[in-house]
Amino acid sequence: MMLAVLAESALRSLVLGGAVWVGLKLFRVRNPHVQMTCWVMVLLASLAMPLLMHWTALTITRNALPLPAPEHLWSTGSSFAESLDSTLSSDIAAPLPTGSDTHQTVNWFAVATAGYTFVAAMLLLRLALGVHLTWRLVRAAQPMHEPWTGKWRVRVSNLIGGPVTFGSTILLPPQCFEWDPHKRQAVLAHEGAHVTNRDFYILLLASLNRAMFWFSPFAWWQLGRLAELAELISDARALQVVEDRLSYAEILLDLVQSVRRAPAGLEMARACTVRARVERILSATAPPAKLGWGKRAGTIAAIIPVVVVSAGSIAYTTQPVSTPTLDSATAQPAGKNNPEALSFYSFGPGSIFTVFREGDGLFGQLSGQRKLRLAVAGDGAYFYPAAVGGVTLPPTTAQQRSEPVLNQNGRDIRAVRIADLALQARQTGPRELGSYTGGTS
Repeated sequence: MMLAVLAESALRSLVLGGAVWVGLKLFRVRNPHVQMTCWVMVLLASLAMPLLMHWTALTITRNALPLPAPEHLWSTGSSFAESLDSTLSSDIAAPLPTGSDTHQTVNWFAVATAGYTFVAAMLLLRLALGVHLTWRLVRAAQPMHEPWTGKWRVRVSNLIGGPVTFGSTILLPPQCFEWDPHKRQAVLAHEGAHVTNRDFYILLLASLNRAMFWFSPFAWWQLGRLAELAELISDARALQVVEDRLSYAEILLDLVQSVRRAPAGLEMARACTVRARVERILSATAPPAKLGWGKRAGTIAAIIPVVVVSAGSIAYTTQPVSTPTLDSATAQPAGKNNPEALSFYSFGPGSIFTVFREGDGLFGQLSGQRKLRLAVAGDGAYFYPAAVGGVTLPPTTAQQRSEPVLNQNGRDIRAVRIADLALQARQTGPRELGSYTGGTS
């Protein structure tokens, strides 16, 4: 069940992401702030997709088809009844498999569940360990109170080789004291943009989403795309401060030479991203426009209907319908000469046992067998003689309703109740099987 929900959630998230990607391409949205807002909404919807699938489900209730009268369910001489009888006989008369006949089959669902749990646990453990180690690194770092740090919370650690952002804290290497003011300003502008935009927490949620849906390529792509947009926005902020693209590109290339990765956190210069970022910085003509709260709210409002549609589903429920039993010849409600169905039971595939009252007598009929009056035993139980074995209806007490039992080859097979039909031919209330335990005429 869990794997089915996760697989459906991953598929719906993929559909949502595909719709957003197509929309961004069709409307030629190149502003990284707008794209970041869209993909953050997709990320939150992906994490909440199992709940959204439940909340947005539309339940439609439809009436069930009326059950036919037991008199016309089957006829003794019909080919359908013969097939039911043969099915019943083969199902019930077949001996139980012995130890030599049975063989253990592989439970692939359990194997898949174990495999998913193992990989997800490893990814979550790696994420938790990285966050814990980086948190210890931040606590061990020396706080810095310099005029050029401004409003930012800055610490110095000799365990890193380049700027790193962890939460709202900016970690700098000891070499920062030797940097010129131009480089310090660019670094703080870049890392300060990460803090302002809460990029660390967004990527932490994306990593959690990847751990939950590690089998979905979209979860891995989404983490990479969010990290790319976060660096793109921070680079744009730093360029506004430095006002020299070539100088800022040189700063990135200089920092990447001394990078030592932290277990977790946003690094300003990662070797795998610096080349593409430098090319983008040098080729850009103008910084992207900032996104105000009004445009951000409009973007979110445009994404919400897509989220609802991707998570929505329709569920159908069947409402039982109780209708009077009609005689096929006269099309009249059940009366003294027409049967009233009380209960339907099943002993297995193709085996239905019906108990109904006709006139003053209580009758039973097993699929493929004749309609017979139920015999009364001394203890108040009823008995139906069938070719495959006798069916016994134990007496019903006020506390519990008893189900019929088929005795076949020394084995007792208890029936499962399928449905009850409360037919009001001559009485105002439904009649139960227990009301007929007084005997038959």
